[in-house]
Amino acid sequence: MSRWTFHHEHRILLLLFGGVGDVLLFTPALEALAKEFPGIPIDAVVRNNGGERILKFNPHINQLIIYNWISQNRTVQKFNLLKRIIKGKYTISITHCVDFDYKTGLVALLSGAKKRIGPDIRPHSLFYNLKVPMPEDQHFVHRNYLLVRKAGVKQPLDETLQFFLGREEKTYAEQFMDHSGIKPSHILIGIHPGGGLWRTSRRWPKENFRELILRLINQPHIKILLMGGPSEREMVNEMEKEIGPPILVADKQLTLGEFGALIQRCHLFVCNDGGPLQMAAAVGTPTMVVVGPTNIKAFAPLGGQHTIIRKPLPCSPCIDYYNYQSDACSELTCLKTISVLEVFNTIMDKVNNLDMLCRHPVPR
Repeated sequence: MSRWTFHHEHRILLLLFGGVGDVLLFTPALEALAKEFPGIPIDAVVRNNGGERILKFNPHINQLIIYNWISQNRTVQKFNLLKRIIKGKYTISITHCVDFDYKTGLVALLSGAKKRIGPDIRPHSLFYNLKVPMPEDQHFVHRNYLLVRKAGVKQPLDETLQFFLGREEKTYAEQFMDHSGIKPSHILIGIHPGGGLWRTSRRWPKENFRELILRLINQPHIKILLMGGPSEREMVNEMEKEIGPPILVADKQLTLGEFGALIQRCHLFVCNDGGPLQMAAAVGTPTMVVVGPTNIKAFAPLGGQHTIIRKPLPCSPCIDYYNYQSDACSELTCLKTISVLEVFNTIMDKVNNLDMLCRHPVPR
């Protein structure tokens, strides 16, 4: 039997200890892996921070192993996690490209998998016996594909992110549109001023988003849907009070699936770098992302329907997944020099040319 011959006894373990965007960026590689080895069980370890919902309806996953990382008793959670992983008797483990924590490699080692594939980010790749170099100039989707290629994948890469919505989630979005009075003639623009929870320096100032919305709501046929996750609820409520009608805000605490279903109904989604950006790309909605200190080459939505607004300063990007800066510089010139008028005019260029707002629906 050759080195990479698969048979019925093989089991693949994916270690996806990342956020919503990180898990989404692995889904194209997951699809290629499943197509290459049909019938081979693929299990995924995810945190209960949204990653589990991203893969809930994914047909390529055999079972999800959820790590409750916000539990008050992490020691017990870690023990139960390792116990379940060891019981799975995995032969191959694959860690996604954004994870350079040596503890993830240790989990791969303790799993008993003979082939442990992970990003070659030294010294954190100590426990992988199949290390894959991560080219800095490549997109995360392509870096993840390099990892599954190491497992023997020869299938071509489809760059489309995958986020499958449930029937109830789609129904919620439809009802929200009806109750909000959204007509076919309206252009619905979703605006998400949050994102980047672990590095809030990725956010364009909230005041800029407020001014942008005030400009947009005065335009004929444009409707604005202000969106935010649980940690951004206070910010969204403040902006809703400051702006007032006719701005639209979802009337309850959304689940991640409902959040994605609402984004899918938008003609354009304006946001910062973060998980919602990747969600919008996954459901086929054109995006406009305001980018500051992060490496745009690594995470930009793939496809001509997306727009990136940034200032190419000599010092930018100054943060990446693989460096040790906990945050960007204090000046944040790269974000603060992006004016509201610049973003507004870019949006209106698209509104006045509806072909540029052509949604790319995906069969989810």
